[in-house]
Amino acid sequence: MNTKAILIFCLMLFSAPAQADSIEDVLKQLQATETSQAAQEKLEELWMQKGSDTAQLLVHRAKKAFVEREAEQALEHVRDVVRLNQSYAYGWRVYAQISGAEKDFGAALTGLLHAVSLEPNDYVAWSTLGMTLEQTQRYEEAFYAYQQASAVNPHDERAKDGISRLQGKIQGVDI
Repeated sequence: MNTKAILIFCLMLFSAPAQADSIEDVLKQLQATETSQAAQEKLEELWMQKGSDTAQLLVHRAKKAFVEREAEQALEHVRDVVRLNQSYAYGWRVYAQISGAEKDFGAALTGLLHAVSLEPNDYVAWSTLGMTLEQTQRYEEAFYAYQQASAVNPHDERAKDGISRLQGKIQGVDI
């Protein structure tokens, strides 16, 4: 038998499948393109795929329950996600988004801080953090969060709007 052929076959068999795009590649695309919708959708997909199959399923169920106005069921699912996989940034972000929509700003802030500490390039988490901090009248911190979102994705409208809205407030002029 050809040892080289067996070695190549084994390497192919046991190697992890390469992702079509890495998060870093898609972030570069996001920075470079004016129409960044495709890159944004690809990032969402890649961030979600960082969780286990179980975590991804629970996130999907949580989103579905939330859309169906079953907030308590949605929260139960995302609580399970973050209990099962505390290093899953996307799960923390979804937990925070649902908590914030339910006006539980303490839980939302906790989830968002976990999300951005685990995935510093998650501009959606940064923008959502900015919005949550703004709702709790923590304007300087909100401004910083919007700046972080904009640094990652200069096309993020929520971040751009938040920055322009808060510039006057943090300089002492309410606009």
